[in-house]
Amino acid sequence: MIGLAFRFLNRMYVVLFVSFSLFSLFFIVLISMVYNIYWDGLFKDYHVQTIKSHAYKLLDDMRERGIRTGPLTVEDAEWLERRTRLYGLLVEFTDGSGTGVWYNSIDRTGSESTMIEEVPYIVGGEPAGRLRVAFLEASKELNPAMVNFRETLETRSKYLFGIILILSVAISFCLAFMLTKQLKRLDQYAQSIRQGKWVKHIPKKGTEEIRCLALTLSELSAELQKQEEWRKNLMEDITHELRTPITSIMTKLEAIIDGVYEADQKHLDKMYEELERLSRLVSDLQRLSEAKGAQFAMNKKCTDMTKLAKQVYVNYHPLALKAGIRMSFEPAHTPAYANADFDKMYQVIANIVSNAIKYTSPGGKVSLKVKWTKSHILILCQDDGIGIGEEDLPYIFNRLYRADKSRSRFTGGVGLGLSIAKALIEAHEGFIEVESRLGEGSTFVVVVPNFTQAN
Repeated sequence: MIGLAFRFLNRMYVVLFVSFSLFSLFFIVLISMVYNIYWDGLFKDYHVQTIKSHAYKLLDDMRERGIRTGPLTVEDAEWLERRTRLYGLLVEFTDGSGTGVWYNSIDRTGSESTMIEEVPYIVGGEPAGRLRVAFLEASKELNPAMVNFRETLETRSKYLFGIILILSVAISFCLAFMLTKQLKRLDQYAQSIRQGKWVKHIPKKGTEEIRCLALTLSELSAELQKQEEWRKNLMEDITHELRTPITSIMTKLEAIIDGVYEADQKHLDKMYEELERLSRLVSDLQRLSEAKGAQFAMNKKCTDMTKLAKQVYVNYHPLALKAGIRMSFEPAHTPAYANADFDKMYQVIANIVSNAIKYTSPGGKVSLKVKWTKSHILILCQDDGIGIGEEDLPYIFNRLYRADKSRSRFTGGVGLGLSIAKALIEAHEGFIEVESRLGEGSTFVVVVPNFTQAN
C-alpha cells in the first residue's frame, strides 16, 4: 500500500497539481493577511477620526455650558461625565500647565486606552485649560454600525476567498492535466520507438519545451530507423563478404576432391587469392576494433606532415596517371609538424587519396594540400569525382557502410577504410570531416593539433 501510494504521489500530474495548489494557497493566505491588515487599519483610522470629531463636539458643548478653568462644580462634573460617556470618550481636563487636574476619567477606567490628541481649551479667545482625549480599545467593538459592517465584510471576504480557492484548485488541476497529457502522449510515442515501431511524424503541441521534445523524438525515431536499416545492411554485407570467398574456396576444393579439377598451381593460386581476401577482411575488422578501443601501439613523435603527405602523393601519383587522372600536391608555406605516428597517419592519408582516385573518372583531377594554422595542421584531399549524396554523408564513417551501393568486393574494399581512418585520427586527438555533392566531387579534411599546440 505504501509503495502504491508513493507511486501515485510521484506521478507528474499529482506533483504538478499539488505544487500549483500549494502555490495558490500560499498566495491566497498571503493576500488574506494583507487584506485583513489593510481593513483593520481603515477601521482604526475611521474610529480615530470619529472620536476626534466627538472630542471637538465636546469642546463646543463645554464652551456653551460655560465651563472654565478651576475646580468643577458637582453639577458640571456630572454633566461632563454624561457627555464623555455619550461620545465614548475618556477625558483629562487640566489647567494650562497640566499641574491642576479638574476632571480625569482616563485613570479611573483601569482599562487599556489609546491616547488620541491633546488640545488647548479656548474660551473667549483666552486659554482656559488643556484637554487630553483618549478612548477605550474595547469601544471599537461596541459600535453597532461598525460591528455590523465588519461582520458583513468578513462574511463576504470568506465567500470571496472560498471561490478563489476553488477556482485555484480547479485551474491547478486543469494545468496539471494539460501538461501531463502532452507528456503522456510523448511517452506513448517513446514506447513505440522502444518497441521498434518507428514514428514518422509526432504532433508538436503544448509548451515550447514539449514541442522541442516532440521534435527531438521525431528526429530520434528517424535516426534510429536509419541505424536499424544500416545494421541490417551491415549484417548482410558481413555475411556476403565472408560467404563469398568461403564458398569459392569450398567449391574449388570439392571439385579437386571429386577429380573435376586438378590440384595444379592455377587452381591453388585462385584459392589463395580468396583466402588472402578473407584474411584482409578479418585484419581490417581487427584493426578497426583495436582503433575503436585504442588498443593498438602508438609511436608518436614530431612528424613533418608536409613530408608525409608528399610521400603519399609520390606513391599514388603513378596510379593516378594510369587511371587518366591529374594529381597535384600543394605543400604548406610554413613548417607543419604534428605529434603523430608516421605509419598510421600515412595509412589515413593513403586511404583517402586511394578512394579519391578510385571514384574519379578519367580526365578528372585530385589535389592534395597541406595547410598550417596556429593550432592545427590541415590535410585536404579534393577531387571532382562522383561525390557523395547528402543522405549518405552522415554515415560514410560507419563500419562497412558504402555510399556506392553498386560497388562490389571486386571494385573496392568492404567499407572499413574510412572507419579505421576516423578512429586513427581521433587517437591523434584530431578529427576528419567531409564536404561533398553528388556528381561534383568531395573534399576530405584531416585536422590534427600541430606540434606546438600538442606540447
